[in-house]
Parts: sequence; structure tokens; C-alpha cells
Amino acid sequence: MTTRSEPIAVCLLIIRKEIRDYFYDLLNRTGYHPVMLTNLDELLEEIDTKNEVLVFLDGSAVGVFGEGIYHNIKAASLGAFIILLYGSTQGDLVKEAMGSGACGTIREPYAEAL
Repeated sequence: MTTRSEPIAVCLLIIRKEIRDYFYDLLNRTGYHPVMLTNLDELLEEIDTKNEVLVFLDGSAVGVFGEGIYHNIKAASLGAFIILLYGSTQGDLVKEAMGSGACGTIREPYAEAL
């Protein structure tokens, strides 16, 4: 088993500000230093050179950038691990996310899930 000298890279493409701020603060407190991004092109550029990267998306990002977002992320970095954050009314996004290469989902309320 190899040990990691530094934490995995973490990127946040989260449209809803309150969710983005919550995860940014949580990850910083736990030793990860996420990069907050505002659009898909920025995300793809950021992860292009990463061997491993954890990407958090919210359901709003999927709505804004379309269902192809998962494919675009995986094409930019084969080592991308995608986590979908979704609300109680966005359950239909889970099947799509998991079928498109996401490795996990977290449903609101996030503070209780973590």
C-alpha cells in the first residue's frame, strides 16, 4: 500500500453559494484545500494535469452545464472521482450520475450526512 505525502486534489464546481461555502470550510478544516471553480471550462483546465482528483458537483451544476458534464470530467482526467451533491427534489440525478461515472452521491442535508 502506498502512502500519500499530501492530500488528494479537491475541486468544487458548486453553483449554490451556501453549499459551496459549507464544503469549502469543511474540507479546509480537515486538511484538504479545495479549489473553487465557477464554470466547467475552468474545472476541466484545473484537472487536466491531475492523476487523481476529487470533484464535488451540485445538482445545479449538472443543470447548468448539462448531462455531459460527467463525460467531460472523465475525459479531462481519468483519475477523477466525482461526488454529486443533490437536494431532496433532485433524486432523478442520482441514477444518471452513477451511470455516468460518478463514484458517490450525498443528499441534503449535508451537515447530517457527514
